[in-house]
Amino acid sequence: MIYEPLRSGQLESVTIGRNRRVPVLAVDDFVARLRREQHEPPQ
Repeated sequence: MIYEPLRSGQLESVTIGRNRRVPVLAVDDFVARLRREQHEPPQ
């Protein structure tokens, strides 16, 4: 579930050396965006 948002840029990440880190605020923003999309009426 998490790999696609990372690849597409929907979930921000930072690369440090060979490791990829996701800032806590990026996770909060991503989850908030998902919740908003679920509660928006279909167009």
